[in-house]
Amino acid sequence: MHDCTIAVRCAAIPLLAERFGESATDMGSIFTCRGAGYLMGAAGCPALIEQFEIFAKYKIYYLIVCLAVMSLTCGLASNASTLDALLGEMFCQGLAFGGFDTICNCLLPEMWLLRVQ
Repeated sequence: MHDCTIAVRCAAIPLLAERFGESATDMGSIFTCRGAGYLMGAAGCPALIEQFEIFAKYKIYYLIVCLAVMSLTCGLASNASTLDALLGEMFCQGLAFGGFDTICNCLLPEMWLLRVQ
């Protein structure tokens, strides 16, 4: 999913630049915002799991919330009216994707252990 959204955004850069009245170079900031969100999501997710027992116990629900946020921001990004709104949506998408990626990496060993036993 990550590669698909990046590919779509790359192809849409000239159209987005024209739509918001910015240069194509300035539109590259959407990737920076998404990357910053991903970093915070990937770093914050383990902290939530360690700090709160509920996140550790119900990882699958956190995964579902991350998927819902990623889907919602994909839809909202196509209707963004300002560059700031688009940057905020890309940050939220990165935040959710970082959490999703981390939770998947946490769930994989747990599922593997259940299967081996």
